[in-house]
Amino acid sequence: MTLQRLFQAISVLFTVVMLYLAYSFWTDFDAALEATDHTRDNLGQVLAGRFVATAGLALFAAIYPDRRVMILAFGLFAWMSFIDGYIYFSDDLPHWPHTSTGILCLLILGGLLAYRQRHPDAFNITPTTGASRS
Repeated sequence: MTLQRLFQAISVLFTVVMLYLAYSFWTDFDAALEATDHTRDNLGQVLAGRFVATAGLALFAAIYPDRRVMILAFGLFAWMSFIDGYIYFSDDLPHWPHTSTGILCLLILGGLLAYRQRHPDAFNITPTTGASRS
């Protein structure tokens, strides 16, 4: 097994674990908190870490403006925002900060895709140098 295949296998395993944890939190919040050694008191710090990770991904997309990175990043940002908005909306709580962020991410994604239609070589990173072609 090559190192690349090993990394891919570990990445798939990590994905499965993260999806399992997400399912656990959606279906039995208290049990998931206990299983992950989280407490309600530290959720603010957990969210802060999530925002830092999201900012890091956005910065990565800005520094390496490859279309795949940007589509993935802003697609995930929209997903997170809409899910959070839906959760708040379902509980009759203010959801607009989350929903509007999701809309903004979709507008950015739509703008990127529209631009790519007119400029097919835009936002491509060459594999050998990492330099942008546009």
